[in-house]
Amino acid sequence: MRIIKLLQIFQQESDENHCLNATMLADKLAQQNINADRKTIYSDIKKLNLCGYTINYDKNKKGYYLERNLSITDIKIIIDALNIQRFLSTAKTAELISNVNANLSKFEQELLAAVTISLDKKTMDNATVYNLNNIIHALIHHEDISFNYADMTFSNKHFRYKNGKIAVYQTRPCYIILANDNYYLLSYSHKHQSYSHYRLDRMVNIQSIKSKDITLPAIDIQRYLSENFNMNIGTKENIVIRFDNKIEHIVYDRLQGNAIKTY
Repeated sequence: MRIIKLLQIFQQESDENHCLNATMLADKLAQQNINADRKTIYSDIKKLNLCGYTINYDKNKKGYYLERNLSITDIKIIIDALNIQRFLSTAKTAELISNVNANLSKFEQELLAAVTISLDKKTMDNATVYNLNNIIHALIHHEDISFNYADMTFSNKHFRYKNGKIAVYQTRPCYIILANDNYYLLSYSHKHQSYSHYRLDRMVNIQSIKSKDITLPAIDIQRYLSENFNMNIGTKENIVIRFDNKIEHIVYDRLQGNAIKTY
Protein backbone atom coordinates (compact mmCIF):
# COMPACT_ATOMS: atom_id res chain seq x y z
CA MET A 1 0.00 0.00 0.00
CA ARG A 2 2.81 2.43 0.92
CA ILE A 3 4.64 2.07 -2.38
CA ILE A 4 1.39 2.49 -4.34
CA LYS A 5 0.61 5.71 -2.46
CA LEU A 6 4.17 6.89 -3.08
CA LEU A 7 3.75 6.30 -6.80
CA GLN A 8 0.45 8.23 -6.79
CA ILE A 9 2.21 11.18 -5.13
CA PHE A 10 4.89 11.15 -7.82
CA GLN A 11 2.24 10.95 -10.56
CA GLN A 12 0.11 13.78 -9.22
CA GLU A 13 2.58 16.15 -7.59
CA SER A 14 5.92 15.84 -9.34
CA ASP A 15 7.40 16.87 -12.68
CA GLU A 16 10.68 18.40 -13.87
CA ASN A 17 9.75 21.74 -12.30
CA HIS A 18 8.28 20.31 -9.09
CA CYS A 19 10.66 17.95 -7.31
CA LEU A 20 10.08 16.25 -3.98
CA ASN A 21 12.78 15.31 -1.49
CA ALA A 22 12.58 12.40 0.94
CA THR A 23 11.31 14.57 3.80
CA MET A 24 8.52 16.03 1.66
CA LEU A 25 7.54 12.56 0.45
CA ALA A 26 7.44 11.23 4.02
CA ASP A 27 5.24 14.17 5.09
CA LYS A 28 2.80 13.58 2.23
CA LEU A 29 2.57 9.90 3.15
CA ALA A 30 2.00 10.85 6.79
CA GLN A 31 -1.01 12.95 5.68
CA GLN A 32 -2.50 9.66 4.49
CA ASN A 33 -1.66 7.95 7.80
CA ILE A 34 1.29 6.06 6.33
CA ASN A 35 4.56 6.15 8.23
CA ALA A 36 7.86 6.08 6.34
CA ASP A 37 11.34 7.35 7.18
CA ARG A 38 13.91 8.65 4.70
CA LYS A 39 15.61 5.26 4.38
CA THR A 40 12.30 3.61 3.51
CA ILE A 41 11.57 6.31 0.93
CA TYR A 42 14.91 5.71 -0.80
CA SER A 43 14.29 1.96 -0.82
CA ASP A 44 10.81 2.37 -2.30
CA ILE A 45 12.11 4.68 -5.03
CA LYS A 46 14.62 1.99 -6.05
CA LYS A 47 11.81 -0.56 -6.18
CA LEU A 48 9.71 1.71 -8.40
CA ASN A 49 12.64 2.12 -10.78
CA LEU A 50 13.08 -1.66 -10.89
CA CYS A 51 9.38 -1.99 -11.76
CA GLY A 52 9.82 0.17 -14.87
CA TYR A 53 8.99 3.63 -13.52
CA THR A 54 11.68 6.27 -13.97
CA ILE A 55 12.15 8.33 -10.83
CA ASN A 56 14.88 10.88 -11.52
CA TYR A 57 16.87 12.92 -9.02
CA ASP A 58 17.53 16.59 -9.83
CA LYS A 59 20.77 17.70 -8.15
CA ASN A 60 19.97 21.41 -8.53
CA LYS A 61 16.48 21.15 -7.06
CA LYS A 62 17.61 18.41 -4.67
CA GLY A 63 14.52 16.33 -5.18
CA TYR A 64 12.92 13.50 -7.13
CA TYR A 65 10.34 13.55 -9.92
CA LEU A 66 8.59 11.01 -12.14
CA GLU A 67 9.72 11.04 -15.77
CA ARG A 68 6.73 10.69 -18.12
CA ASN A 69 6.52 8.75 -21.37
CA LEU A 70 4.64 11.71 -22.86
CA SER A 71 5.79 15.31 -22.43
CA ILE A 72 3.47 18.22 -21.72
CA THR A 73 3.89 19.22 -25.38
CA ASP A 74 2.82 15.73 -26.49
CA ILE A 75 -0.27 15.92 -24.28
CA LYS A 76 -1.13 19.42 -25.55
CA ILE A 77 -1.10 18.13 -29.14
CA ILE A 78 -3.32 15.16 -28.21
CA ILE A 79 -5.80 17.33 -26.29
CA ASP A 80 -6.07 19.83 -29.15
CA ALA A 81 -6.62 16.96 -31.59
CA LEU A 82 -9.44 15.65 -29.40
CA ASN A 83 -11.02 19.08 -29.00
CA ILE A 84 -11.34 19.74 -32.74
CA GLN A 85 -12.98 16.41 -33.58
CA ARG A 86 -16.66 17.19 -34.20
CA PHE A 87 -17.67 13.52 -34.13
CA LEU A 88 -16.80 13.32 -30.41
CA SER A 89 -19.47 14.48 -27.98
CA THR A 90 -18.57 17.00 -25.30
CA ALA A 91 -18.83 14.30 -22.63
CA LYS A 92 -16.65 11.82 -24.56
CA THR A 93 -14.08 14.51 -25.25
CA ALA A 94 -13.88 15.38 -21.55
CA GLU A 95 -13.53 11.69 -20.67
CA LEU A 96 -10.66 11.15 -23.10
CA ILE A 97 -8.89 14.34 -22.04
CA SER A 98 -9.16 13.26 -18.41
CA ASN A 99 -7.54 9.93 -19.29
CA VAL A 100 -4.76 11.65 -21.22
CA ASN A 101 -4.21 14.19 -18.44
CA ALA A 102 -3.45 11.33 -16.04
CA ASN A 103 0.00 11.32 -17.65
CA LEU A 104 0.72 14.78 -16.22
CA SER A 105 1.19 16.26 -12.79
CA LYS A 106 -1.57 18.46 -11.38
CA PHE A 107 0.60 21.53 -12.06
CA GLU A 108 0.95 20.67 -15.75
CA GLN A 109 -2.77 19.92 -16.00
CA GLU A 110 -3.60 23.36 -14.60
CA LEU A 111 -1.22 24.99 -17.07
CA LEU A 112 -2.75 23.24 -20.08
CA ALA A 113 -6.32 23.97 -18.92
CA ALA A 114 -5.46 27.67 -18.84
CA VAL A 115 -4.18 27.77 -22.42
CA THR A 116 -6.56 25.33 -24.14
CA ILE A 117 -9.80 26.27 -25.90
CA SER A 118 -12.48 23.68 -26.65
CA LEU A 119 -14.51 23.51 -29.86
CA ASP A 120 -18.08 24.65 -29.17
CA LYS A 121 -19.67 22.66 -32.02
CA LYS A 122 -19.77 19.00 -31.05
CA THR A 123 -22.01 16.11 -31.99
CA MET A 124 -24.83 15.27 -29.59
CA ASP A 125 -24.09 11.53 -29.55
CA ASN A 126 -21.22 9.06 -29.76
CA ALA A 127 -22.40 7.11 -32.80
CA THR A 128 -18.99 7.33 -34.47
CA VAL A 129 -17.24 6.07 -31.34
CA TYR A 130 -19.59 3.09 -31.02
CA ASN A 131 -19.21 2.26 -34.71
CA LEU A 132 -15.44 2.60 -34.46
CA ASN A 133 -15.42 0.09 -31.61
CA ASN A 134 -17.47 -2.42 -33.63
CA ILE A 135 -15.28 -2.04 -36.70
CA ILE A 136 -12.04 -2.44 -34.75
CA HIS A 137 -13.50 -5.64 -33.24
CA ALA A 138 -14.21 -6.94 -36.76
CA LEU A 139 -10.70 -6.02 -37.91
CA ILE A 140 -9.10 -7.87 -35.00
CA HIS A 141 -11.13 -11.02 -35.68
CA HIS A 142 -10.89 -10.82 -39.51
CA GLU A 143 -14.66 -10.62 -39.83
CA ASP A 144 -16.98 -9.02 -42.37
CA ILE A 145 -19.63 -6.55 -41.24
CA SER A 146 -23.15 -5.78 -42.37
CA PHE A 147 -24.79 -2.39 -41.90
CA ASN A 148 -27.38 0.06 -43.15
CA TYR A 149 -26.34 3.44 -44.50
CA ALA A 150 -28.14 6.73 -43.95
CA ASP A 151 -27.87 10.25 -45.32
CA MET A 152 -28.20 12.87 -42.60
CA THR A 153 -30.43 15.93 -42.62
CA PHE A 154 -31.28 18.47 -39.93
CA SER A 155 -34.47 16.62 -39.08
CA ASN A 156 -33.78 12.93 -39.58
CA LYS A 157 -31.73 10.05 -40.96
CA HIS A 158 -32.80 8.94 -44.42
CA PHE A 159 -31.82 5.34 -45.02
CA ARG A 160 -30.75 4.21 -48.44
CA TYR A 161 -33.16 1.75 -50.06
CA LYS A 162 -32.84 -1.02 -52.62
CA ASN A 163 -35.83 -2.80 -54.19
CA GLY A 164 -38.18 -1.12 -51.74
CA LYS A 165 -36.28 -2.24 -48.64
CA ILE A 166 -33.61 -0.61 -46.50
CA ALA A 167 -30.33 -1.55 -48.18
CA VAL A 168 -27.98 -3.87 -46.31
CA TYR A 169 -24.28 -3.56 -47.09
CA GLN A 170 -21.78 -6.36 -46.41
CA THR A 171 -18.07 -5.63 -46.64
CA ARG A 172 -14.67 -6.61 -45.22
CA PRO A 173 -13.20 -3.72 -43.15
CA CYS A 174 -9.69 -2.81 -44.27
CA TYR A 175 -8.67 0.69 -43.16
CA ILE A 176 -10.03 3.35 -40.80
CA ILE A 177 -9.35 6.84 -42.11
CA LEU A 178 -9.69 10.22 -40.37
CA ALA A 179 -10.31 12.90 -43.01
CA ASN A 180 -12.36 16.07 -43.35
CA ASP A 181 -13.29 16.02 -39.64
CA ASN A 182 -14.87 12.56 -39.99
CA TYR A 183 -13.91 8.91 -39.70
CA TYR A 184 -14.30 6.75 -42.80
CA LEU A 185 -14.18 3.00 -43.29
CA LEU A 186 -12.38 1.77 -46.39
CA SER A 187 -13.65 -1.73 -47.05
CA TYR A 188 -13.83 -4.44 -49.71
CA SER A 189 -17.10 -5.72 -51.16
CA HIS A 190 -16.96 -9.42 -52.04
CA LYS A 191 -20.15 -8.99 -54.11
CA HIS A 192 -18.89 -6.12 -56.24
CA GLN A 193 -15.20 -7.12 -55.99
CA SER A 194 -14.13 -3.56 -55.34
CA TYR A 195 -13.10 -1.17 -52.57
CA SER A 196 -15.29 1.67 -51.32
CA HIS A 197 -15.50 3.93 -48.29
CA TYR A 198 -18.28 4.94 -45.88
CA ARG A 199 -18.60 7.62 -43.22
CA LEU A 200 -18.82 6.04 -39.79
CA ASP A 201 -21.46 8.42 -38.44
CA ARG A 202 -23.79 7.38 -41.28
CA MET A 203 -23.38 3.66 -40.69
CA VAL A 204 -26.21 2.09 -38.66
CA ASN A 205 -26.81 -1.35 -37.12
CA ILE A 206 -23.28 -2.67 -37.62
CA GLN A 207 -23.10 -6.44 -37.15
CA SER A 208 -20.08 -8.74 -37.34
CA ILE A 209 -20.31 -11.68 -39.72
CA LYS A 210 -18.04 -14.72 -39.67
CA SER A 211 -16.17 -14.95 -42.93
CA LYS A 212 -13.37 -16.88 -44.55
CA ASP A 213 -9.96 -15.31 -43.97
CA ILE A 214 -9.16 -14.70 -47.63
CA THR A 215 -6.45 -12.61 -49.27
CA LEU A 216 -7.92 -9.38 -50.64
CA PRO A 217 -6.77 -7.75 -53.89
CA ALA A 218 -3.90 -5.32 -53.51
CA ILE A 219 -4.75 -1.64 -53.24
CA ASP A 220 -2.58 1.45 -53.56
CA ILE A 221 -3.98 3.13 -50.46
CA GLN A 222 -2.26 6.48 -51.01
CA ARG A 223 -3.53 6.68 -54.58
CA TYR A 224 -7.05 5.76 -53.43
CA LEU A 225 -6.99 8.52 -50.82
CA SER A 226 -5.71 11.14 -53.25
CA GLU A 227 -8.32 10.22 -55.86
CA ASN A 228 -11.33 9.87 -53.55
CA PHE A 229 -10.86 12.49 -50.82
CA ASN A 230 -11.01 16.24 -51.51
CA MET A 231 -11.55 15.43 -55.18
CA ASN A 232 -14.51 15.61 -57.54
CA ILE A 233 -15.59 12.35 -59.15
CA GLY A 234 -15.05 12.36 -62.88
CA THR A 235 -12.41 12.16 -65.58
CA LYS A 236 -8.94 13.19 -64.46
CA GLU A 237 -7.57 16.23 -66.22
CA ASN A 238 -4.30 18.15 -66.13
CA ILE A 239 -5.07 21.82 -65.59
CA VAL A 240 -3.05 25.03 -65.53
CA ILE A 241 -3.99 27.74 -63.04
CA ARG A 242 -2.34 31.15 -62.78
CA PHE A 243 -2.14 32.76 -59.34
CA ASP A 244 -0.79 36.09 -58.22
CA ASN A 245 2.55 35.60 -56.43
CA LYS A 246 1.23 37.31 -53.31
CA ILE A 247 -1.09 34.35 -52.57
CA GLU A 248 1.51 31.69 -53.32
CA HIS A 249 1.70 30.75 -49.63
CA ILE A 250 -2.08 30.14 -49.56
CA VAL A 251 -1.93 27.92 -52.64
CA TYR A 252 1.01 26.02 -51.16
CA ASP A 253 -0.82 25.40 -47.87
CA ARG A 254 -3.85 24.04 -49.72
CA LEU A 255 -2.15 21.96 -52.41
CA GLN A 256 1.12 20.77 -50.91
CA GLY A 257 1.58 17.03 -51.27
CA ASN A 258 -0.46 16.94 -54.48
CA ALA A 259 0.91 16.31 -57.94
CA ILE A 260 1.59 19.93 -58.94
CA LYS A 261 4.31 21.69 -60.92
CA THR A 262 5.26 25.34 -60.78
CA TYR A 263 6.57 27.40 -63.67
